[in-house]
Amino acid sequence: EHNDLHAAIRADAAYSEAEYGAHSTLVSILGRMCTYSGKEITWEQALNSEKSIMPEEFAWDAMPPTTPNENGEYPVPVPGVTKVL
Repeated sequence: EHNDLHAAIRADAAYSEAEYGAHSTLVSILGRMCTYSGKEITWEQALNSEKSIMPEEFAWDAMPPTTPNENGEYPVPVPGVTKVL
């Protein structure tokens, strides 16, 4: 892809890997969702999911979406139990 990018720059042509990058990212997200849930999840299900793992606020002092319990342990995804959709 670097060769293609450099060729486009030399030719003063448009070049974008955005769609490829977006598809690659969704494949990674699907992999995590399937692994955590233990279920097969379709492309459409992932795209239409209302579930968010993002923090509610982006700030240095904001609470993270996952916090440890009283023993300092974080929740571990369990295939077949963890809900991802």
